[in-house]
Amino acid sequence: MNLFTYPHTVTTLFKLSFKLFQKNLLGMLMLTVVLLAPSLVVGLAQWFETESVVFFISMRVLESAMALGMIAVAHGSIFPISGILRSFGGPLLFGAIHVAILQYLLFVIGVMGLTVMPFPFNIIIVVLWLSSLFYFCLAQPVFILEGRRGMQAMIRSFQLVRAKFGRVFIIVVLSMLIQFSIFALLFRLFLPELDLLSAEDTEQIQIQIAAILENEGVHRAMRLSQYLTALAFFPFASLLTVLLYFDLVNQEGQVNCDHFSKLATQFFGIGSENSNRPETPPQDCSFFIFRFEMKIKSAGLLESAAGANQFPDLVMPEIAFAGRSNVGKSTLINSLLTRKKLVKTSSTPGKTRLINFFLINEIFCLVDLPGYGFAKVPAEMRESWRKLIETYLSRRDNLRGVVLIIDIRQGPTAQDRQLKSWLDFHQRPMLVVASKSDKLSRGKCASQLQKIKKDLELPQLPLPHSSLNKEGRGQIWKALDGWLSSA
Repeated sequence: MNLFTYPHTVTTLFKLSFKLFQKNLLGMLMLTVVLLAPSLVVGLAQWFETESVVFFISMRVLESAMALGMIAVAHGSIFPISGILRSFGGPLLFGAIHVAILQYLLFVIGVMGLTVMPFPFNIIIVVLWLSSLFYFCLAQPVFILEGRRGMQAMIRSFQLVRAKFGRVFIIVVLSMLIQFSIFALLFRLFLPELDLLSAEDTEQIQIQIAAILENEGVHRAMRLSQYLTALAFFPFASLLTVLLYFDLVNQEGQVNCDHFSKLATQFFGIGSENSNRPETPPQDCSFFIFRFEMKIKSAGLLESAAGANQFPDLVMPEIAFAGRSNVGKSTLINSLLTRKKLVKTSSTPGKTRLINFFLINEIFCLVDLPGYGFAKVPAEMRESWRKLIETYLSRRDNLRGVVLIIDIRQGPTAQDRQLKSWLDFHQRPMLVVASKSDKLSRGKCASQLQKIKKDLELPQLPLPHSSLNKEGRGQIWKALDGWLSSA
């Protein structure tokens, strides 16, 4: 499954960010150290106010660097620290700094609201400042990945966040809480004897805080905690920001994988030097994240039904697989169950004429429906199959959902559209899977997914699947588990 088009939840965004950080730990730490170096130099010169500004800008630039690095990782490269630093040696760096300065100015406005502005203007300024933390958090990935500079990047970030503000709010707040917790833990380790709450009244606490901030040892501990927090957490937080950008753009339906491939070639030479070599299969997001696949303890054919009177009398949940002849239904089911020959596959379209019920783990059934749309089958037989499929889909109370399989190369047929409309009318939950994704290049695959989404008027992109490289298997199981869990 393409890294750019994975349908995330808040949980999977955090898990994927952690797995990427864990997998590329050394390179990301080295990149963070390099970007922190100017701030450290300024701090050693004891220009502490300037140090805080440079530190803020450096950590924003880290988000741009991570966005560039993810382009390479998504195209099969290791995290390219040298390539990133080489790319940031010119106008790209100044563009990222420009956006970071705009973000810093918003931060300064918030501080002024807290310390200078009178009531109620200070409340208004602080509210606007807090809102900016959410609305402009994607400005750096926007600059790198869309080429929008300065205020254009800020405006584009605002547009993306506005559409999914609730999700962004949760992610940013959780990220800030984790950052604060790490900082507080480190600070406490450096100064275990410090007790800010020893005083009983507010005035005494304020006096204590003022004295503490003037203490050289406390100041040194705060700076050390700040830099260690940057090393331990900021690469993860930057990855989270980049993946959040991909997620929001994907939900917007504006993912341009061809553009990302061009960026990979432009900055890292991926695909240019090795153009004569066979193309690497598209990356599977499950390579990076938790691999959600149900453990298959048992799987076997329960019943083959030629009519409704032969349907097994079951109360356990069922999930049906539908699609035109030779689209790869049997191959998909075998792939999901990690069985090679449980469901018989055939190169002859129209051979499957029965509804086959497969009992899985003794608790649910996967149902293989006859393929439709094969012209060489007599019209009477095609009509009997249609009635058999509609009877099953309309009468099975324990049917939890239908997996509609589309050949990614050909797109939906008239019969696919008809079945999709029928399922919508009868309010049957549906998951669209685009089979044989390994047959296309990354760019063509992404383009076809967008076409299928538009053609079938889907709320989100279909899930690509390949039995060859196991692409999409984890994501499909995740969707099926949602249906089974609601049973």
